[in-house]
Amino acid sequence: PGVAAYFGHFVSLLHLERLAELSSFRRRFVRHPADRLARIGWTLTNLQIFGTFGKRDKRKALLPGWPDTGSEFVAFRMPWGVDVERLRFKRGESVIVSRTDPLVDPIGEGIVDQLDWKKMVVNIFGELPDDARSVTWRVDSYANKVVYERQMASLLQIVALEPKDPICELLVAAEVGKVDAWAEHFGAKKVPPWRKKTMAKVLEEEKQKREQEQKSSKDASRCITLARQDVLGVARDGSKNGKASVAEAVAAMTDLNDSQRAAVSEAVSLRCTIVQGPPGTGKTHTAVKVLQLWVKTLGLSPILATSDSNVAVDNIAEGLHRAGVRSVRLGRPEKFREHLDEIALDTLIRKKKEAAKAAQEIAKKRAEEEAARKRKEDEENAGEDPEEGLEAGADDDEVDEDGLASSVGDSFKQGAGAKAGAKSAAKTEQDMAQEHRDKQKQRMEDFRVRKEILSGAEVICVTTMSAGGDILRDFNFKAVLIDEVAQATEISTIVPVVLRGARQLVLVGDHCQLPPSVISREAELRGLSLSLYQRLPPPPRG
Repeated sequence: PGVAAYFGHFVSLLHLERLAELSSFRRRFVRHPADRLARIGWTLTNLQIFGTFGKRDKRKALLPGWPDTGSEFVAFRMPWGVDVERLRFKRGESVIVSRTDPLVDPIGEGIVDQLDWKKMVVNIFGELPDDARSVTWRVDSYANKVVYERQMASLLQIVALEPKDPICELLVAAEVGKVDAWAEHFGAKKVPPWRKKTMAKVLEEEKQKREQEQKSSKDASRCITLARQDVLGVARDGSKNGKASVAEAVAAMTDLNDSQRAAVSEAVSLRCTIVQGPPGTGKTHTAVKVLQLWVKTLGLSPILATSDSNVAVDNIAEGLHRAGVRSVRLGRPEKFREHLDEIALDTLIRKKKEAAKAAQEIAKKRAEEEAARKRKEDEENAGEDPEEGLEAGADDDEVDEDGLASSVGDSFKQGAGAKAGAKSAAKTEQDMAQEHRDKQKQRMEDFRVRKEILSGAEVICVTTMSAGGDILRDFNFKAVLIDEVAQATEISTIVPVVLRGARQLVLVGDHCQLPPSVISREAELRGLSLSLYQRLPPPPRG
C-alpha cells in the first residue's frame, strides 16, 4: 500500500508539472510569430537538410505509453549571419522540429548533437518524410525530455524493486498526500449549509480521520526506525570497529564546533541523516567532513555527492579538492566554475589519453631504435659496408622518385579540374556518415576511459539529474550526500538515490529557504513544492 500510494501521488504531480511545462512552450508558439522568436534566439527557420545518418530503427519503449519511433541524426545548414551565442538552445539541449509550426506539422522532438556557425546536427526522435531535403524546416527550443524520463524511471524503479532497498523503504514509509487531504478539508468548509453532509456521514469521516492519524503515527515511527538504523561497519584496516575509528577521527577535527561534530558522527553512522542549519553555519564544510570520513576512515569509495544546483555541487567539489580527497566533477564544463577544470571529468580524460599517447610514442621510438640497432649488427656480422649500401639505396630511391614524380605529375594534370572541384565542395553525406561513425567509436572509447576514471575516484560530484545518466548506470553507491535538498522537488532528489542505490543517505539543507520552483499551480498546491527534506518526519526530541 505504501508503495502504491507513493507512486500514485508523485506520478500525478510529475505529469501535472510536465503538462504545465509543455503548455508554457505552446503558449509561446501561439502568442509570438516565428520571426520574433528567431530574433530573440528561441527559433531557427528556413533550415535546409544536407545530410542524414546514424538511423536507429524502432525498439521497445523505455516508458509505458511512450512508443519508440526510432531516431536519426539530421544535419541542417545554418542560415547566414546567425549568432550561435545568442541561441537559447545549446549542445545537449532539447528542441522540436517542424516544417512551419510545431503546433501544426511537427516531426518530432530531438536533442542538439552539434552546433556551430556552419551546421546544426540534431538527433531527431521521429521519422523524416521522403521529401525532407526539398523543403525547409524550423527548429524551436523545447521542454527537457531527459529530465522527465529520468524522474519517471525513478518512480518505476521504486515499484519494481523486490526486496525493497532500505532507503526506498524509508521513502515510501513516510506519509504522502497530506496536502491533498488538507485541500479537501479546506474545500469542505466552504460547502453551503443546504449541501452539508448528514450527521452519520460526519461521524463516519471523523472515525476515518482517527484511523488515518493512527496510521500516520505508525508510518512516522517506522520511517524514524529505518532512518536511525546503525549501519556503521568495520574500518578499512580491520583493526578497530567503525565506531571507534570514527570517534577518533571526529575528535581530531579541530575545525568543527560541537553541533557540527555531532552531525558528522550521526551522518556516518545512521541509515539516513538530516543536517539542518541556516546560511553561514558551515553546512557545506560539515558535508565535506562527512564525505572525508566515509572515504578516508571507512574506505567507502566511490561515493556520490550531489545537488539539484550546480553551484552547490561546485562548493562541495572545491572543498573536497582542498581537503585532498580524490574527487571528480562530472557534467558539462560550461555549467561549473573554471577553476574546477583540474578535476573535471573531460580534463582527466584528456590527460589520460595524452599520457597514453605519449607512452605509445616512447614505446614506438624504443622499438625503432632497437630495430635499427639489430640491423646494424646484422650488417656488421655479414661484413658489408653500411655506407656503401646506403649510397646504393639512395641512388635507386632517387631514380624511382623521379619516375614516380613524373608519373604523378602527368596524372595530376589530366584530372586537375575534377579534383579541384571536389576539394572545394562541401562534405558529402558519406563523409558525414563516416565522421559520425568515427565519433561514435571515439565516444565508446571515451566511455570506457570515463568509467575507469570514475571507478578510481573517491567522490563523484554531479547534479541530481546528471546522476541518472548512462555514465553512472553500472555504479551502485554505498553512500550518497545531497546538498541544498530543501530547494529541490522530491522527484528530482530521488533520481540519484533510487537509480544509483545508497546504503546511507545524508540530506543537507535549510527548510527556511525558498522552496523549489514549480510551474504547475495545481502540482504546487498538491505538494510538489514540498521537498523530501520537509516531508520526512522529524526525530523525537530528547
